[in-house]
Amino acid sequence: MIDANITVTGADGTVFTGSYRLVTTLTDASRYPAAALVGLYHQRWEHTNLRTTRSSTRS
Repeated sequence: MIDANITVTGADGTVFTGSYRLVTTLTDASRYPAAALVGLYHQRWEHTNLRTTRSSTRS
């Protein structure tokens, strides 16, 4: 389990910061460092938000 604070900036400049708890089965900290997992989580939400924004602007 990893506790992290993540900040996301939207396309309109809106900034949101939240506390998140990441739960993973990747238990080898030397192969999967917490900072790398947090970075990947952040990227995942950037891509998800981009897809959501694109689909809502096409409606």
